[in-house]
Amino acid sequence: MILYNKTQNDEYDVYTIFGIKIKIFNCSRYAKKLTQRIDKSFIVQDIYSAFGCTEDLLNYLKLIEKSRSLWKTLDKKIWLIYISCLLQIDDKQEAINVLNKYIYFYGTALLEKFLPIANFAYENKIKNELIEKSKKIYDAFIQTKGALREKLIGKTIAIVGNGPSEIGKNKGQEIDEHDIVIRCNNFNTQGYEKDYGSKTDFWCCNLINDIKYRRPEYDIILPLAIDGREVVKLDILLEAINNGKKIFCYDMETITELNRQLSYYPTLGLCLAYGINKLLGSLKNVDFYGFNFCNEKYDKYTYHYFKDRTKTQEETRITYHDIYSESEFFVDFIQKNKL
Repeated sequence: MILYNKTQNDEYDVYTIFGIKIKIFNCSRYAKKLTQRIDKSFIVQDIYSAFGCTEDLLNYLKLIEKSRSLWKTLDKKIWLIYISCLLQIDDKQEAINVLNKYIYFYGTALLEKFLPIANFAYENKIKNELIEKSKKIYDAFIQTKGALREKLIGKTIAIVGNGPSEIGKNKGQEIDEHDIVIRCNNFNTQGYEKDYGSKTDFWCCNLINDIKYRRPEYDIILPLAIDGREVVKLDILLEAINNGKKIFCYDMETITELNRQLSYYPTLGLCLAYGINKLLGSLKNVDFYGFNFCNEKYDKYTYHYFKDRTKTQEETRITYHDIYSESEFFVDFIQKNKL
């Protein structure tokens, strides 16, 4: 089976993988990593988390699952993605068969990182302390399903990114006057209140490895689908739940819609805005601060206002996202949905 094909132009490598077209900067480290690991769990997980269980991906996983040698040699996450696919298409009988096979080879390693699998394992009497914790987190997501709209509807909302566009503009008070203020990932307000404000109602984060621990003082929005990816920072979610905080996430359909429009991986901010627009039907009451498209002129320094601003973007270049194309999409998206 051919896993992918690739075409190039001066700016992009365009991959067609499992029936999905993806554009990636051909000069980026991510493009090189993709080429080197195209047949490993790296790309299988990326495709599944961004586009769900495509027919081509499912057929590929069904094919390789039959090989005992591949069970021993491929990264174990591939089989967890396969179980996730089976649960997504509601083939529970095959899911339990593959789960039992996984446990034969690997025990219960990493089951807790994939919340629907942890829930499925628990329901089938496969339990340990980590699975039970993940089951609790999974139940918390189920309880808030559809509830984010009620939290946001009729409110003025400020979405505050971590870009440097607000430096020196004294918009902190303006930001804090919104009914709801949502901040992203490793935000820092201390010392930046004058330009970025201090009020925070929701913490929007993707819970990947570089997310710093933060006491669970806010409700949490994960602008991703929990049935579509590994969740790394489970301890943060568990502590938030234990402290009475709510956690919200998007459905797979929302994530897939956006990614198919872009053909590359969007930033957290765009995922957040896209999902809120879908929930509320417009962005009429939503204002944006600290995003790349908010810059009045090209900013050559690091993308985050709270980081070392002596290093240029060439030294700190983001290689996973297409920032410039996304800015054009973002501006057009806001203009259409602000009306």
